[in-house]
Amino acid sequence: MRAGAPACLGRAFPRPGGSWNAEDLTPRLPIADVISSHAMAKILSVSIPDELMRETEALARAQGRTKSELVRDALRRQLQLERFRELQRYGRRQAEERGIGPEDAEALVDELRAERG
Repeated sequence: MRAGAPACLGRAFPRPGGSWNAEDLTPRLPIADVISSHAMAKILSVSIPDELMRETEALARAQGRTKSELVRDALRRQLQLERFRELQRYGRRQAEERGIGPEDAEALVDELRAERG
């Protein structure tokens, strides 16, 4: 991996078998990762405001899931979002170093498609 590249570039992004969530542009994990991701579970004690707890409990009941499952999923999504933002920042820095701006994107995509055509 190149110097200055974000840590997420060392991982598949999204992982093989995963996909992108179109609503928030976070990668979705393939089901095998989700199932095996907490085989070595640790306990984390977190304090949350009463209203957030009530909402969490209501959502868990509505979805037939545990509060732990909801919190794990929320934390997983946040970590993925942070990795994605890190990757975006890296891409912006690389573009700036090369003098590439948003106005250049369409022409660059067209050029790349023509080369691969």
